Amino acid sequence: MLYGKASAHWTAICLMTSWFLEYCAPRTLTSCAEMVSLSVALCQYPWRKQKGSCESGYLWLVGIACAVRPTAAIPFIPLCLQHLWFTHSKMWLLFKYIVIIVAVGVMSVGLDTWYYGELVVVPWRFAHFNALSGLASHYGVLPWHWYVTQGLPATLTTHLLPFMLAALFYPNRHKELLSICLWSVIVY
Repeated sequence: MLYGKASAHWTAICLMTSWFLEYCAPRTLTSCAEMVSLSVALCQYPWRKQKGSCESGYLWLVGIACAVRPTAAIPFIPLCLQHLWFTHSKMWLLFKYIVIIVAVGVMSVGLDTWYYGELVVVPWRFAHFNALSGLASHYGVLPWHWYVTQGLPATLTTHLLPFMLAALFYPNRHKELLSICLWSVIVY
């Protein structure tokens, strides 16, 4: 566990009292699969105590989450760059990254092609639909500040005060996770 056994109880309380999770989790299987994959990947990530580690097992979970929904890569971009920066074997880790990306990509394209009966590359279709064709605007276009002024407060609701207190009183201990949250909000 990331913060020890005691954190499991607080995590369970946060999950059970999150209206947003209650709304989104049953909505689609992909939302649940992405959330679980990324949560387990965060537990597997080599944090400070293993800074020089060349471990890359968490990348399989990130790869699976990205195969399901390509935006799952956003929180892990800075973590992967940090991991690559601090490892002692940069070339070996980079080789592992490439092998995992290619393996997950081939499996994803293979499964989708087998299922649909034609060549399907989900990340390409995702980018084409959301960025290149502009069809995503059909679901609404929000102003640049929406995530900070409305989205994040509405999502956090009862968790906003504890989140802000943790950010204020424990900035060094939770600096990496808080920066990932901030990065994700900015990118989205």
